[in-house]
Amino acid sequence: MLKLHAVLSFLLSVISLNKMEILVRPDNAFMTLSLILSLFAIVSYILINQFNPKYFPELLISSVFFKKSIKVFEAKNTLTIRASYGMTILMIIIFAILLYQKLCYFTNLNNNYNNIQLFLIALAVIIAIVVFKIILYYIIALIINNVENTKEYISNIGIYYRITSLLLFPIVVINVFASPEIVRILLYVSIVLIIIGFSASIVRGFMVGIKTKFPYVYMFLYFCCLELLPFLIVVKLALKQIN
Repeated sequence: MLKLHAVLSFLLSVISLNKMEILVRPDNAFMTLSLILSLFAIVSYILINQFNPKYFPELLISSVFFKKSIKVFEAKNTLTIRASYGMTILMIIIFAILLYQKLCYFTNLNNNYNNIQLFLIALAVIIAIVVFKIILYYIIALIINNVENTKEYISNIGIYYRITSLLLFPIVVINVFASPEIVRILLYVSIVLIIIGFSASIVRGFMVGIKTKFPYVYMFLYFCCLELLPFLIVVKLALKQIN
């Protein structure tokens, strides 16, 4: 319960950035673990690129051109699908490292847990969010009997989450060596990148809905239940905490 409360408090305090203060400068163990995890992420990137050299160029092009993303989805290339799974794992790891670093800087959790335990907490939070949303997507898809269009929707919005994680990776590395002032600035930058990625995924989601002639009522249900509602809940909790 203490773990959940601390993580939630961090997420809520991000919304009120003026309250964010660096409580402690992480030690050498933090630097070592961050570098090891970053090295693992780099190796994973290289392996994915070696496995399918076309994957990352296609990912970038698909983020700009909707027709390209449609073509990639409909091709159902085995190499692309496997590379996509690998990139999803890499995405989760990068988001988990970033959350772990912010928990080290902006909470007192590192007084109660060692660095490995704290990273595992961050990793569990990110995995839980991803798995929970995917399960909800498919539950709604089964209810409305529209699984194939849901797969295309998930594939398209996933493009922006993966690209966002790649853009966040340099911040993860810089956080290891940066001064507290730079870390605070990078927190703002990371939040802006996440908001931009989230907004782009929303736009692409609407484009998928229009392309597949998805019923507007169900589309509204998707965005309200799976995108807007969680955001509004976090905002409400944050405002309650501020007041």
